[in-house]
Amino acid sequence: MNGSSVPRQGEVLITTARCNHFRFEEPLTVTVGAGACVWDVNETLRTFGYELPLLNDGGASGPSLGGYVSAGGIGAGAWLEGGFWETVAELVLLTGSGEVLRCTPDHPVFRWVFGSMGQLGLITELKLRIQPSKEAPVAVYPLGVAGEVVATSAEWPDDVWLTLFVPEDALEPARDQLRELQREHSDAWVPREDYAYFMRSVTFNPPLVYPHQGSFFALGIWGTVSDLNDVAIARLRHLERDFAALVKSEPTYRRYIQAELAFDDAELATYFGEDILREFRNVKRDCDPNMLLGRGVFS
Repeated sequence: MNGSSVPRQGEVLITTARCNHFRFEEPLTVTVGAGACVWDVNETLRTFGYELPLLNDGGASGPSLGGYVSAGGIGAGAWLEGGFWETVAELVLLTGSGEVLRCTPDHPVFRWVFGSMGQLGLITELKLRIQPSKEAPVAVYPLGVAGEVVATSAEWPDDVWLTLFVPEDALEPARDQLRELQREHSDAWVPREDYAYFMRSVTFNPPLVYPHQGSFFALGIWGTVSDLNDVAIARLRHLERDFAALVKSEPTYRRYIQAELAFDDAELATYFGEDILREFRNVKRDCDPNMLLGRGVFS
């Protein structure tokens, strides 16, 4: 939703919009095409008395399942269920070398797909853990039922956000720092109420999302920018630059860089750090040896 999937010069965009099938084939899971939007999948599940443990914020259709995974997959509901990686029981990845990988959480590539922005391959299908809907706690699992997820559209407001990941013991000082940043850049947007939600760590944190293991907080500031003229973009650049400096000021700070405005690609190497990049490059070489996917972004 931050425009990362808009193709650059010389790139080709592959759309998965018609990869929207679903199958109920194993109790407490649903198998879904990666092109279906997270919100729409949840709405489909609700008709059968089930729901996803976690879905995107915003109360409307937004990222596809493949996009949600590629961007990392966080949401306010993570305080109970953990990030979206805890919901995914298996994902099917068509790698840049043409290999089809069926990745379960114990597969070495699995944790690197979350936050990789599509650089390892095309996600085609996912098996998701589901739970009875709070509105229908006695749901009967519809084994064998299959169909297509109906796509809906949403009118999203012209909002921009910046999200800071911090360890539990840094919540209050980090919140004060963000609020000060908000005050210093009050002309960048019409500010909205800042947010903070707890990211419960259940099994692991994806290294491209938050490399430190254990639970953490996602703190954010955001605002509405209704007219993206040159002056407004310059103000956002200034805000984002100061926010990036804040992230770098503490070794345990990170940001939700995959889902936000990030103006300077050259900063990515500094942001992720050489250790994480070295490991990711090795996975990238195995999955996409000819560097066909997402050229020049993280590779």
